[in-house]
Amino acid sequence: MKKLITLAAAGVFALGISTAMAQEGSISATETITATKTLNVDLAYTDQATLDLTKTQTKTVTEDITVTKDIDIEAAQLVTPTNSAQAQTMKKDINELNNVTEEPVLPENSALPAVVTKQTATIDAGSFNGATGVVGVNQAPGSLNNQGNTAAVAYTQSTGTAILGSSASAEKLNDQNFVSADLSTRTDLITGSFTGVIGIIGVNQASGNINNQDNAASMAVGSTSVLAISEADLGLVNGGNTATYLATTRTDTLTGVFGTAAGIVGVNQSSGDMNNQANVASISILTSRAAF
Repeated sequence: MKKLITLAAAGVFALGISTAMAQEGSISATETITATKTLNVDLAYTDQATLDLTKTQTKTVTEDITVTKDIDIEAAQLVTPTNSAQAQTMKKDINELNNVTEEPVLPENSALPAVVTKQTATIDAGSFNGATGVVGVNQAPGSLNNQGNTAAVAYTQSTGTAILGSSASAEKLNDQNFVSADLSTRTDLITGSFTGVIGIIGVNQASGNINNQDNAASMAVGSTSVLAISEADLGLVNGGNTATYLATTRTDTLTGVFGTAAGIVGVNQSSGDMNNQANVASISILTSRAAF
């Protein structure tokens, strides 16, 4: 007697899940499984017989889950500060409702050529080479310029612990100003200078008009400190200004300067008009713990 049984199965599964979750809430999930199986049985007798069996199964699962979390946050003060150092610089420049006109001036003797406007700021070779400490330079052959170099340094040294704070800020506003320039020449030039300088260096040149320029540096230093915070802010606004130019030459040049310089160096040059320029640095230094 010979018997042969062959089993073949085919299935189709569909899964649909809809969930909603909150910090304290529930999760609902519905799972539907549909499976179709076909069983073929071939009995190898003299007389062949075939049996087809189809089975359909539907299963639904619903779950409700509630999640609750308890979070504990603990903070411990490991040390108590015994002293502090705070350094702060702040400078605000405003130029509003100004009017500057540059135009050729006719001499009384008509045989002579007209006198045109020439504005030049120059720092020659060898200037400030090897300078150390805090150095500030301002040049403004132009008109109505605001310039500044500010520096603040705070230092604390003790056997205890210190908190350090440093902040530097600069705000510049140019609003509703007017400049007209005809046949004028403006030049800012720094050449072969400030070689080997060390420290806080600020340089401003403005052969143009109605410019705001600033270099600001703030530094707080502590030898045994637990916390150092440093912040720098810069705000520059230009609005409602008007400028007209006719055959005007404007030049800003740096050549062979600040070689091997070390520290904080800020340079602004403006042969144009109504420009806001600033270099702002804030530094906090400690020897241990954390700095921000």
